[in-house]
Amino acid sequence: MKKLITILLVIAILIPGIALACEDVPVLTAKSTNSCNVMFDDPAWWPLTEDHILAGIKDYGEKLEREGVQNVSGMYVAGPIEHGWMRTKKEIRVTNVNGKTIGLTLLKNTTIMIYGEYVELAREVVHELFGEDVELSQNSIVAGATWWNCDYASLIFHPSYSDRFEIGYATMNNGEDRTPVYLGHFGDDLRFGFACGWWIPEPETRL
Repeated sequence: MKKLITILLVIAILIPGIALACEDVPVLTAKSTNSCNVMFDDPAWWPLTEDHILAGIKDYGEKLEREGVQNVSGMYVAGPIEHGWMRTKKEIRVTNVNGKTIGLTLLKNTTIMIYGEYVELAREVVHELFGEDVELSQNSIVAGATWWNCDYASLIFHPSYSDRFEIGYATMNNGEDRTPVYLGHFGDDLRFGFACGWWIPEPETRL
């Protein structure tokens, strides 16, 4: 499985896409201070079902429904709701056929912004998970938020009762939708992740 993750990360290294920006300040160079937020817009591999829902795991050891290899048409990600993002309690089969990884979905219309004060921490987490030679990027962040159960992948969703803390946000669907990105412990490691949203019920009206 490490070999599979390495393949995904190599793709990110070959497709650079990093921009640094502060509020009300033009795009800066890579040597800018970490007081600025850092945006990553390189393509990333996501565990997405064919009905465009993120396959997610909420708790370490949670039992998920297994789905076969997914062939997703288009790049739309469904699920923006209050306080987070919708997940389906599933894990997706990922395999390699003739040197090509199939099962995950390569999205080119998402970005991840990391707040300036957490950039170095995020980089340390990527290095701890994948090695010092792996760059901080959207793909390495998403890979660090992807949980593997043998050949099945799901995205980590840190619950509200965990030790998660917000380090930035992700945008989906060409910037139309936005959701927080967290760091928190999952198993024995500090892992990137997202949050499960929920609907706030409409107040009852009495006649």
